[in-house]
Amino acid sequence: MTRPLFCLALVALLGCGRTTLVTVGDPPPDTADAGEPTPVRDAGTPPAPATCGDGKLDPGEECDWGGGNAPGAGCELDCKFSCSKNPDSCAQGDVCQGTSVCTPVDGPGGGAGQKCVSGGPLAACSACGQGRICVAGACAASVCGDGCLDVARGEQCDDGNTTNLDGCDSTCHLEQEQRAISLQIQYGTDGVCTANVIGASIGTGLQAAVQAGIDGMVNDGTVTLAYEFLGLADPTGAGTQSLQIGWLGGTPYAAPSGLQYQGNSDLDWWYTTDPADIDGQRDPLAILAATLDSGQLRAGPGTLRVALAASVAEIDFSSVRLSAHLGGATAPTASQGDTPGHLPSEHVDPALLAIASTSEGELCGDAIARSMSRLLLPPSISQAYCAEKYTEANSVLDLFVRGCTQYGVIPVLKATQPDRENPNKPPAGAGGPYRLSWTSNGIVDQCADKTGAGVDLYQCLDAAAFSTFFKLATDRVIMK
Repeated sequence: MTRPLFCLALVALLGCGRTTLVTVGDPPPDTADAGEPTPVRDAGTPPAPATCGDGKLDPGEECDWGGGNAPGAGCELDCKFSCSKNPDSCAQGDVCQGTSVCTPVDGPGGGAGQKCVSGGPLAACSACGQGRICVAGACAASVCGDGCLDVARGEQCDDGNTTNLDGCDSTCHLEQEQRAISLQIQYGTDGVCTANVIGASIGTGLQAAVQAGIDGMVNDGTVTLAYEFLGLADPTGAGTQSLQIGWLGGTPYAAPSGLQYQGNSDLDWWYTTDPADIDGQRDPLAILAATLDSGQLRAGPGTLRVALAASVAEIDFSSVRLSAHLGGATAPTASQGDTPGHLPSEHVDPALLAIASTSEGELCGDAIARSMSRLLLPPSISQAYCAEKYTEANSVLDLFVRGCTQYGVIPVLKATQPDRENPNKPPAGAGGPYRLSWTSNGIVDQCADKTGAGVDLYQCLDAAAFSTFFKLATDRVIMK
């Protein structure tokens, strides 16, 4: 039997040629014949490796700007961002000087990146975190005197210092001072001011001249009768408050170009405070206890010093009492760099309102004889009205004690004796009421106590006083 036929006969049982009997569980047979290649299965083309710098964002890359990749540019040469956030890898530094922050940036073609960017210095008084602010380029806690208004801490202003009498006081509260724009001498008494021998002594023929003289000194600033509210809880004066007032004198600042000073209308005008009225901390020396109740101010008793032309001459008062009705509260005037008003550097709270004026005021006090003896007579009074031939050597005390007549018969100023005692000085002899007298030159040089016994003149002049009564109105001013 030939080979092909033999294979056909046995193919069903044994297979033939390259046919191999396979038993279940046997490994696949090696079908390769010696000298023939092994067939390879086609699995597709493998991916090309990622290339940083080709401008394409590939897996594993944070960025790829191609030729724009550079150190610190936002995308590094290794296709990583130049900085990271959370936490920020940039050097922080002082936020007030300009903190460096990891910031998103766009690269060529709009590709995203991140790089360190300085925010630049923050403005003074800017918040810099944790309740602090930028002061002199550094992040610090807010305090009075740092020049940054902090209303949350109760500041009404902050001018960058803790000096008093410069518009904003040492506790960063607006300084409120009132100055008399009208001072009217009274010639009688009332239920509040029950004694007034000075006013009662002035005859009708002299009253107009006396008042005109006072008006002139108030209007031109020769006389500044002012007081400061101390410890004012509500700057508008509302409600019931216990506080103090401190007396101040001074001289007005010169009017800037385009303005004219008017002492009878001087809202928020600047005044140079008389140094004789304040201590080393620039607090008033003469202080009166006071109350505010339903818009009514009451203060005293206490002392008062009224200076003429900044201490060239002065009159001292004891047992002083003040009452006045508060006017409305207004926003403090904003200065344009000169008087009147508060300077921008004071950083006054723009929402603040302050007492603008007072009216219907009454001022009672007892003029100390010693201070009257130091105040020389104005020639306009002594020469124009008095037949008594007063000279420039005579004082206001001489005038009131001796009196003044026209033609020797018409009374102009009735001779008057002190009716009060100064409680701040020891009594002379047995005490008052005292009686003063003069020699032929018209100068008071003798004193007797209530028993008629002669006492030391200077001790008597310190202890003796003359009751007075004025009505007044005031404006808010700025003492400096």
